Amino acid sequence: MSTDSTFTNSSTGLLTGGIPTTSQDVAPSVIFTVLYALTSALAVFRVFQYRGVCVWTFFRLLMFENVRLVTFILRIVAAENYSDALKGKATFNTGILIAEQVLLGVGFVMPTSTLISLVEAHSSRDTVLGPKKKAIFRAMELSLLAAIALGAVAGGMFSSSLTSSSTRNDVKIERIVSAVVTLVALVLAMGYCIYLFPKRGFPLATTLWLGLTTAMLMVVPIYRIVIIGDPPHDGQSTGAKATFWVLQVTFEWLVGASLLSVNAIEWCGMGMEPLDKMSDGEANGLYAERY
Repeated sequence: MSTDSTFTNSSTGLLTGGIPTTSQDVAPSVIFTVLYALTSALAVFRVFQYRGVCVWTFFRLLMFENVRLVTFILRIVAAENYSDALKGKATFNTGILIAEQVLLGVGFVMPTSTLISLVEAHSSRDTVLGPKKKAIFRAMELSLLAAIALGAVAGGMFSSSLTSSSTRNDVKIERIVSAVVTLVALVLAMGYCIYLFPKRGFPLATTLWLGLTTAMLMVVPIYRIVIIGDPPHDGQSTGAKATFWVLQVTFEWLVGASLLSVNAIEWCGMGMEPLDKMSDGEANGLYAERY
């Protein structure tokens, strides 16, 4: 039990959701494993449905769904391992917990990338994006790649942070920066949805759908910034665990379900010619297929 105590006392502040336990984490992990299995199947359907138009956009979302499936399977295994370690039946395997924490730290960036692509498609349905707007969206995409890279680097340093306070501080900073970068991209996407809200030619339902989905996803990086910057006194408390399951896990799943719930090609005008590229006859319809 000495290795477990050392881990808990020195590094529990780095853990999102605390150390998984059988009493607190197995049941919700099973529930979300089932939910993600369902949405993963829907994501596979959407990827095939959107082939030739926006496959890569939703392939990233499919990756996220599968990452979360693995995340909660690892959380169940980690909880069982920790329970056995407490009983003296096994050695506490920090590797499983580290892998789960890495996935928790980078997964939410993937649906952010999908959202950015959909907002871009929606905003260009009636005209070709100008160079400045294109540059903004490309910068947002590159920033999200940087956020994933920072999360991965922090994950790679996690093991060293268990025994080094300086490394622990580096991991903390990298995780916060990754979450801040993601949050900034989401704020920009939200701002663009607000900008499009009163404009004619942009379906109101699509603008509301993208805006509300973006608002839901913003909860996750905000939660992570707060929890990493100011960890709870007891990360194993029922309140801290409940906050994790609601503010990160539940909101992530709701975002994925929202993005998969409608036909993005029709709702965002993807794969359609902009109005300023159509003939007069084509422009009379709602959408016009590319040729």
